[in-house]
Amino acid sequence: QGASGLESEVSAYREYLREQITEFETQGLDVIKEELLFVSSTLKSKSSYDPLIAKVP
Repeated sequence: QGASGLESEVSAYREYLREQITEFETQGLDVIKEELLFVSSTLKSKSSYDPLIAKVP
């Protein structure tokens, strides 16, 4: 086994981590998009009631 076995183990683990990071980034972006949509819809509904908020650009 030796070094070559360890190298293949490390590269396999590196690949696994890369996949995990990609998955995490994708999920994170989805959550951020949902939050932004929620916040913007909340602000829009508030701005229709509150004349002060409506003046903010």
